[in-house]
Amino acid sequence: MFRRIKIRTALSMMVFSLTALLLFVGILGLVAVQSGNKSFATVDTEVLPGLVALNESSELLLRGRLDLRLYESLVATVTLKKPKLHSSVPEAR
Repeated sequence: MFRRIKIRTALSMMVFSLTALLLFVGILGLVAVQSGNKSFATVDTEVLPGLVALNESSELLLRGRLDLRLYESLVATVTLKKPKLHSSVPEAR
């Protein structure tokens, strides 16, 4: 059957089949890009606000820890000094 096909007909069939394949792959690519855009939009609206809030809470926790360390260091320097007792009565020997 294929031996009786002219070269022109065979080349035309090949060009049309490759064009159809290229069109199919192009449409498949466009569908994939649209699906990716929808997925990124979902991530942007649902996931990122939670991550931003988590980052902010982490920063606030770090600030709290630093404030506690500063307070601890200030209290530690005050308690390390021995208090001087001032008495108006001299000690008896």
